[in-house]
Amino acid sequence: MKDMTTVPSIKFAEATLTKRLYVKETTAVPIEPTLIFTTEDSEAISYVKLKNLAGEHKLRWDWIGPKGDIYSSSGDYVMSATRGRYREEVVAWHRLSIRGDRASYSPGEWEIRVYLDDVLIIQKGFTIYNEKADEAH
Repeated sequence: MKDMTTVPSIKFAEATLTKRLYVKETTAVPIEPTLIFTTEDSEAISYVKLKNLAGEHKLRWDWIGPKGDIYSSSGDYVMSATRGRYREEVVAWHRLSIRGDRASYSPGEWEIRVYLDDVLIIQKGFTIYNEKADEAH
């Protein structure tokens, strides 16, 4: 954390959908970024990087299923920095369980929506293919 002389404004830096993350201490890096998943993938991970976090902010992930309804929501994830200081970089992620879960029975076009303080900052489409159906052909 850095001391604040002037309060920098929080900035959205990166958003990635990935199959895996390399996690080390308080940070993480996407390993297999993709917009295509199969019903045999264990999960889809929405990774977000923010810069200049000061004060308290809320992130929320809404996973939208093929029918257009909210399949799953993370609820509000609160991030904060110590008063009078800011964090240069913050990473956060949320996982959608696929294999063996309800999502594996809903192949099709999905969407992830990420909100920062209730404002939509990311809206990204992705696909879950039915791998077993593809093997049958």
